[in-house]
Amino acid sequence: MIHVAQNTRVPVPKVFAYYTYGPIDRDVGDYGGLYDTYIFMSFIAGETLHTAWDSFGVSAKSQISRQIASYIQEIRNIGNVGYIGSIDHGPVTDRSLATSLDKGTKPRPWEWNTQGPLDLD
Repeated sequence: MIHVAQNTRVPVPKVFAYYTYGPIDRDVGDYGGLYDTYIFMSFIAGETLHTAWDSFGVSAKSQISRQIASYIQEIRNIGNVGYIGSIDHGPVTDRSLATSLDKGTKPRPWEWNTQGPLDLD
């Protein structure tokens, strides 16, 4: 988030601090890793897009979709960030990815960005 805030106009929460705690004696299969990472950031008030989406008309949904596409394009245009994945260049071991068949290691954007360019017009 710090990198995105410094290199784009994409709105992200302000990061105040972050740290990793561990190793923790626990089952990696259940928890995804031996370390927990915490991010202390500003709170952005409001309703989530997921919650509000059905209340929008077609025009608003189209405008929001274009805005999100422009944010994604801006992040893609940051340039070569090198590696994207876990800090040790191994598979990403997050519990939220437990059912995902592919957990990383894709060092080049074209290997993980399989959806192609976004049409902003």
